[in-house]
Amino acid sequence: MAEVRTVVCDVCGGPDAERWSVTKRPLKGWTVDLCPVHAEPLVALREHARAGEGGTRPYRRLRKTPVKAL
Repeated sequence: MAEVRTVVCDVCGGPDAERWSVTKRPLKGWTVDLCPVHAEPLVALREHARAGEGGTRPYRRLRKTPVKAL
């Protein structure tokens, strides 16, 4: 026997919803399923958002090493 799952909007219960995840550090993020009508504010917010830092630094860390005298 097969099982069919349908993702519905958490706000209105309408079909054809997509899963959205929002993360705020250091707290945990949240996940919500939204239809295209209710996801519109998040899509508009994405235009003003910036990309994450990713955890790698753009500069190279220098290691201090002892210099041998000649």
